[in-house]
Amino acid sequence: MPSWVVRKYQEGDEQGISNLLMVVAGHSHSDSIWNWRYRKNPFGSIAGVAESNGEIVGYMGLIAKPLKVMNKEIRGCEAVSLVVHPNFRRQGMFLAIGRYIMGEAEKQGLGICYGFPNVPAYGGHLKYGWFDAGRLPIFVKFVSVSSLRTDRVKDFLSKTWLKPLANFLDKRIFSFILRILLFLYNGYCRVAYRLSDKLDGVKVSSIKCFDERFDDLWKAASKGRKVMVVRNRQYLNWRYVEKPMALSSYVMFAAEKNDEVSGFIVLLCVKLDGMKYGFIVDLLTVPNDSATVKALISRALTYFKEQKVDLITCWMSGDTTCQRILRSFAFHLGKPEMFIARVNSVDMTIFRPILQNIQNWYLTLGESDFDITF
Repeated sequence: MPSWVVRKYQEGDEQGISNLLMVVAGHSHSDSIWNWRYRKNPFGSIAGVAESNGEIVGYMGLIAKPLKVMNKEIRGCEAVSLVVHPNFRRQGMFLAIGRYIMGEAEKQGLGICYGFPNVPAYGGHLKYGWFDAGRLPIFVKFVSVSSLRTDRVKDFLSKTWLKPLANFLDKRIFSFILRILLFLYNGYCRVAYRLSDKLDGVKVSSIKCFDERFDDLWKAASKGRKVMVVRNRQYLNWRYVEKPMALSSYVMFAAEKNDEVSGFIVLLCVKLDGMKYGFIVDLLTVPNDSATVKALISRALTYFKEQKVDLITCWMSGDTTCQRILRSFAFHLGKPEMFIARVNSVDMTIFRPILQNIQNWYLTLGESDFDITF
């Protein structure tokens, strides 16, 4: 018999969960983030723990979210954590917590769940009903020479003729060459992925919250898209306006055409590891509205330039128009993110073939909890 039991989260467990996260992940969640994520989540949440002698040694959380699958809106959820204390691994705890939480999700009517597991957790999730849904494309734009000195880029450069060149040339001369290469690559992308320069009267302005106009945008933007989080004003305000921020805050812009909202973009700047990162956290327009997409990304690049970021990242799947425009602005494909899904109720099994294909999911960084500690 194991020396631990799995149970539902109870008031007062927060400190134990925080301690566990610090041991396993090296960071924990603040009280304000916990309240926003669980207690103040208008869509609901589920958390479970494994306890041993009064100590929390395992934890998993689900954040309920409204999902649109084809033409049906359902209650879904995102799996945000499944962690096990190092001293209790290889005892079946991972599967026990996962199965328990999925059982609770089914009881609460959360029909479909999705998540972005790390490599160690990926195989564990597949053992209790999750399935691989593909790899989420991540687009990266190098802005400064500093960004070209990241480990991942260094690894790439080491496989090219630039490695001996870098070793031979003076650092200042090599930096100058990298600047020229960045300039040439930007020019190449503008030609290779050229789209119309016309913005068709698109006006982009800063916003502080999402009003009723964004409900209309959601209705128009969701048509023709197969799987996505419901981005109505209730969800958007909870996700981007009400979320407590530790290191920075979201900056939001809306696009308008003919006095109607045609799209929005959410941005975030964060200093990490000696560099300044710019994240396109969310982006939504009516399908195939290239003028609005281009106007919003152009405004994002202007903002990031003002903030002097070194590197810009955008997660984007399910929208080939947006992907093409990102490439025209010299974004290239970086290392993709693993993506999994799970069907929690019998009546949702008909959607599994659709859910298994990442191209059917409209996903951005905002669908994840990547920025939860910022």
